[in-house]
Amino acid sequence: MLTPSRWPRWNISSPPRGAAHHPDATTLSAAASYPAQHGHRRRLLCFLVDAVGQPANHRHVAYRCLAERIAQLMQMEFVGDRDLAGSQPGRSVYVVPHDTIERGTADRWRIHQRHHLFGGVVPHAFVASKAIVHPRISADAAVPAGWNDAFAEQVRPVVLEGFTAFDREGLAAAARRLLQTGPVRLKEALGSGGRLQHVVADHAALREQLDRLDPATLSQGVLVEPQLQSYSTLSVGQVHLAGMRMSYCGVQQNLTLPCGTSAYAGSELFCVRGGMNVLQEARLPQRVRLAITQAWHFHRSAQRHFPGLLISRANYDVIVGTTVNGAPRSGVLEQSWRIGGASGAEIEAVRLLAEDPRRTRAAVRTVECYDDSPPPPGAWVIYRRGAASADPNEPQLKYVQVMDDVIGW
Repeated sequence: MLTPSRWPRWNISSPPRGAAHHPDATTLSAAASYPAQHGHRRRLLCFLVDAVGQPANHRHVAYRCLAERIAQLMQMEFVGDRDLAGSQPGRSVYVVPHDTIERGTADRWRIHQRHHLFGGVVPHAFVASKAIVHPRISADAAVPAGWNDAFAEQVRPVVLEGFTAFDREGLAAAARRLLQTGPVRLKEALGSGGRLQHVVADHAALREQLDRLDPATLSQGVLVEPQLQSYSTLSVGQVHLAGMRMSYCGVQQNLTLPCGTSAYAGSELFCVRGGMNVLQEARLPQRVRLAITQAWHFHRSAQRHFPGLLISRANYDVIVGTTVNGAPRSGVLEQSWRIGGASGAEIEAVRLLAEDPRRTRAAVRTVECYDDSPPPPGAWVIYRRGAASADPNEPQLKYVQVMDDVIGW
């Protein structure tokens, strides 16, 4: 059965009782004043980048559902899949793009502050990808315009050992260096959900993977880093939504698809009202506290070294595992400054906190199923695919579930 396995147990006390958990509640006291705080009734548009006119795949359908929930939460008019050119002149917008957008696009859409969008704005396209996680192999290695060596150096202590290359020669040199200590993982910078990654154990396998990569893929960046053993992936993030700041940490679940690749299967999040300092004050295991520290160092370093970076939704994957020699390792794998797989749980957590100003924390999980398993009672279903067109390598069901108690790591 291609559903997530048993979730790890946490060790955190329960949130205050009494808050309504039903996802269709419409009276949101904290969010009700948001339109008044930020001007007249606004328009909410979604999928403004590369999605208008595209087939309604599972991601498109799910993100539209999430954008509708954001509009409800913020008491805004939902417009849907439309280009910004169709908006009324002079009328402000709140944008939910399906991808991180570049500064030029943000300027055309009048996005200048965090409360203008759910996602992020970057000065260069590559800044939104995995490419920035690692440094280049040498000072003369090819990199795109806008590359910042100082950022790569500053985040080196909070990421795994590794390199990013933009051509075959640089990637080969980086992989050969890391192969001296064990198997390595090659990751295409634009891959998501665990896809477009390959483990390489020797030089023959490396040559095979190098031959597979075309120049266009290499030009976007390919990462090489050690392959860890017995690892788990934690999520650390923060959302600014409906006038609220919510921070969280959690556990990510993955599974192996019939085609043999790994795929994202959901996240379980522990969410708090406020910033990362509030999250750090919770009774969390040491490895989780370390992951929070590493993720937030990465976040603050990016803001420092990439002028024009604007983030209202940030999610960082942090791997915790061991090397082939048994040494412990922990580090940020990648950043996500756009609506993503965990966003259903993020939005639902904001809703819970907005409904009850006395509430300070919430536990929510999002699940992606690859078989015909039914959703649990009371779950918020954000995507369900018909069996007639089912693809075993794509999710058949996505849902969000509020948990009665914050269950442990």
